[in-house]
Amino acid sequence: MHTTQESPLLVSFIHHQNDLLKFLSFKLRCSETADDLVQETYIRIAKYSEPETIENPRAFFFHIANNLALDHLRKRAFEDTFTGEEIDSAMVASPEQEPAVTVNAIQQLECLERLIEELPPVRRQVFLLSRVEGKNYKTIAQECGISERTVENHVYKALKTLKTRFADYE
Repeated sequence: MHTTQESPLLVSFIHHQNDLLKFLSFKLRCSETADDLVQETYIRIAKYSEPETIENPRAFFFHIANNLALDHLRKRAFEDTFTGEEIDSAMVASPEQEPAVTVNAIQQLECLERLIEELPPVRRQVFLLSRVEGKNYKTIAQECGISERTVENHVYKALKTLKTRFADYE
């Protein structure tokens, strides 16, 4: 028996929790990660200081969950994009590494995210659809209303720009 009353926002979250889990599982194609992000969504909502200002709690929950998913996918795209010779082992944080190396890896990830945000809008969209969401060029071309060749060019130019600008960062 609870002695304190839960906030209406958290009660509403619990009501929508399964829908959020389904949404994130579909978007991420990983139920474990989806479950983690649902929990992170709950934590962010529990910390929210002005719950009475939320007009549409369900939309608010999905907005937070979607942003968390996009952050996760961006980090995964970074890992997938810069593999092999292009990524230095010092960039990958592990528990036994020095704190400075971990900080450096975080700064590099933040830099890459800024560089992606600086791409022209269509190129950024095409790049994220390809590298983050894993869509093929034909699907991207249909979604964006452009040719497959244009999609290919956007991805190539985005990768070239990111590689060059990221090397300048280092």
